[in-house]
Amino acid sequence: MSKDASEIVDTPGWQVSLLLLLFATVTLILEKSLHFLEHAFHNKRGLRTALHHVKEEVLFLGSISLLLSAFQEALAKICIPKSSGGPYMPPDYEDGPAAAALGAADGGGAAANAAEARRHLLLAGACTTRT
Repeated sequence: MSKDASEIVDTPGWQVSLLLLLFATVTLILEKSLHFLEHAFHNKRGLRTALHHVKEEVLFLGSISLLLSAFQEALAKICIPKSSGGPYMPPDYEDGPAAAALGAADGGGAAANAAEARRHLLLAGACTTRT
């Protein structure tokens, strides 16, 4: 993450609430338009069935996407072997070479600068993939 990148903690509350309001508004508009289409296709059974199947698929894919993003770190620990993980592993992966480099970079204690620690993690991953 660069120095210009911001986190949700640093974002003012009104901006976060405005973004959530925008998401809710877009979702409501989409839901109302789908409801309108269902009523418009009242006499057209095939189109109504197709619309219903499309809605189910979108809900299914959204659920899978949410689950994958929620369990991303756990899946990375299960699916990616320690030997081939390199710089692609999450920073809190304890047993890999990147975590050892992080401990060596700050003398074994907590890193004083988060950007410095991330750079050392990336360098450790790059060094393990080259050798």
